[in-house]
Amino acid sequence: MALRKEEIGHIFRAYDIRGIYNKELIPEFLVEIGLAAVSYLGEDTYLTGMDVRASSPVLYEALITGLRAGGAKVIDTGTLPIGALLYGCSKMDEGYAAYITASHLPPEWNGVKFFFAGGLGIEPRDNYGLRDVFIRGEYRRASWSRIGKRLKVNLLEEYLEFLTNSFELNGIKVGLDCGNGATVLTAPYAFKEVGAKIKALNAFIDPSFSSRGPEPRPDNLHELSNLIRREKLDFGVAYDGDGDRGIFVNCEGKYMCPEEVSIVILEGLKLRGKVVATVDASMILDDYCRERGLELIRVPVGHNFVMKEVKKSEAVLGVEHSGHILVPGKLGKGRIFAADDALWASMKFAEAYSKLGRNIEELVPRKYIYRSLKVKVKEQDKGRIMELLKKSLLSKYSDIETIDGIKLYMENSWLLIRPSNTEPVIRVSVEAEREEDVISAMDKALAELKKAMKSLS
Repeated sequence: MALRKEEIGHIFRAYDIRGIYNKELIPEFLVEIGLAAVSYLGEDTYLTGMDVRASSPVLYEALITGLRAGGAKVIDTGTLPIGALLYGCSKMDEGYAAYITASHLPPEWNGVKFFFAGGLGIEPRDNYGLRDVFIRGEYRRASWSRIGKRLKVNLLEEYLEFLTNSFELNGIKVGLDCGNGATVLTAPYAFKEVGAKIKALNAFIDPSFSSRGPEPRPDNLHELSNLIRREKLDFGVAYDGDGDRGIFVNCEGKYMCPEEVSIVILEGLKLRGKVVATVDASMILDDYCRERGLELIRVPVGHNFVMKEVKKSEAVLGVEHSGHILVPGKLGKGRIFAADDALWASMKFAEAYSKLGRNIEELVPRKYIYRSLKVKVKEQDKGRIMELLKKSLLSKYSDIETIDGIKLYMENSWLLIRPSNTEPVIRVSVEAEREEDVISAMDKALAELKKAMKSLS
């Protein structure tokens, strides 16, 4: 039976479109999504690219067909990491970018992300507005004489030239795990060209991501950790499927959280100014920024929030606890490259490491180490639950932050309860110096959550 558009409205999420290929995301619908984009966002220029998934070329051609049928001009960059596309998008004064990807999800998934000129992802109201146009089928269609042109450009070559002109990393020894994804096309070449000595893993494209999957996690980096120790490398980084996120390990092959990575970058490059971090980021950033006299700005979880605040406050660095790290770079003509580009971030880390001239573990002493715990609780009616929780906790406690969910600060710990942006769950995070405080904070959070859920049942 043919799919009806009303049945797949859920694939339009706050910041992107994602679904399983040929189950929810079919090529015919990508043509219509292209038409919907032109009808809702505007008949303009669209910079397009795609990741290395098996279904990406088919979906890519369908999307381009829809964009051109609506009258939009398409600048086709082909297959490349998302950071390369965002490099090009950051140089645009008007128009949009569209990238076919499902980031770190399994290979049967795929999707589309739209961006404004400058590199900021479109807002939820725009993605949902695009969804409504798609479901209604009310499209602006170009006449035969106004079909949009398609121009193919080699953005990848320009992006690599930008990277290799931005760094000198002579002698640094780096382990790269490309994960069979899009950074295969860029990371080994870029590091070699600027003088680094590299050892690469999974450095061939495989649309099934058969080596370790498209999502790098602390628990699947054994091969990279062993390589670092065996070859006595300085550090290692594992990229996700489209290259917007990297996970780091130190010279001992031990996992480094994004906040530790950020401290190395800030210290090594002597970056001074404002630092942006999501509300769930570790307190080690608070400690470091306090000692260095830096202003730490907290924002809701999501790279759009980080990117917007980095640009607004002219911050020197932005970090998400999930692994996205933004280090602004200059593109000329007053333009700033502040995008989710794990290769750029990892080369900035390498630059910082080479300038420090000492073991990076010394930068994160024991006093900076905290223990944390995270739990996901399934809940369809997460909006109403969060309202009940907020009312209950605000009546009991004063030291509460509500920029994204509810964050309660206690004497030796904090707890954060927030609704997921991507799935029907409520996420609970806690952090403290001592393990017993972590357990106590989690017990408190879950007790409050269960109380709110019970009141609705």
